[in-house]
Amino acid sequence: MSLQTIINAQIGNLKREVIKVDAFGEDIEFLELTGKLLEEWESYCVEYDAVRKRGVATAKQPFALRSVLVGMSLCEADGSRPFNNRDGYVKLSKLPSNVIDDLFDRAQKLNRLGRYFQETVGNSSEVPSDDS
Repeated sequence: MSLQTIINAQIGNLKREVIKVDAFGEDIEFLELTGKLLEEWESYCVEYDAVRKRGVATAKQPFALRSVLVGMSLCEADGSRPFNNRDGYVKLSKLPSNVIDDLFDRAQKLNRLGRYFQETVGNSSEVPSDDS
């Protein structure tokens, strides 16, 4: 089989996971990130890290970073990602912290991003204080 055939067979072949969210009383669906979405997620991580380490304010991040990954990963039955946009991230960032944290953990596991997130922004010792 040619490399082109192998690659073409994998395009759109994304992992899905359906989970029951007790807080919602409903099942919700997650869809694995595409390469393009992974690049976008990484750019948010880098920018978030800059904000945390240097206190650099940006207009791009008026929402929680966890909300970005959750928004990129949640999907409808047809595969559409209704929260994968700025408005969606802002809306998701208003969920209770325990809910967004649980959803974030699921999205990390599905996309195998746990270690990347911890290495990039999770253990920053240079977080600016309120006095900065």
